[in-house]
Amino acid sequence: MASYCLFWMALLKNCWDSIGNDFVIYLWTLALTFLWIYWIFCVPIVWKKDLDIEKHSFLRKTENGIQYNPKRDTINRLRKVKVKKIVDVPPPYPNGWYGILKSSQLKAGEATCVSCLGEDLVIFRTQKDNVFILDAYCPHLGANLGIGGRVVDDCVICPFHQWSFRGTDGLCINIPYSTSGAQACTTVIN
Repeated sequence: MASYCLFWMALLKNCWDSIGNDFVIYLWTLALTFLWIYWIFCVPIVWKKDLDIEKHSFLRKTENGIQYNPKRDTINRLRKVKVKKIVDVPPPYPNGWYGILKSSQLKAGEATCVSCLGEDLVIFRTQKDNVFILDAYCPHLGANLGIGGRVVDDCVICPFHQWSFRGTDGLCINIPYSTSGAQACTTVIN
């Protein structure tokens, strides 16, 4: 092992003599540049604040020892928050009305699936030209009502087990193999 180390030391000494000072400066500059780039792109930025730095302490020292006063500390924290102006973050989607499907694209008795604003929705038109929008997934087994779903009267029917969901409120009004009917489930629509 010692001869192996001596061999590498001798080789390094011979190579070092042939390397000029300009090349060494170039290598150091290159190494520092790589470290700088690594630090900028790979080292995470810590966005959390340490509570000790902000001097928020729930434990207060008094003459008799340590005292904990949650009411006083809460009031002081709220005062500090009121002093700072908190800007409301805008919602992820702007408020307003959205056109998600042209009326001419939906025929009477047809159901279709639309993905809009991060939600999957089923849109269906009854034979009386009433249009309804519900959650696209059946709560029973998660079938997409817009793909293969049938429209009967004012309801959309699940393609797998024929559960019927009323368009006006999303209530499950018929389960073919159950006697409880409407009490079985409800589809919540936002």
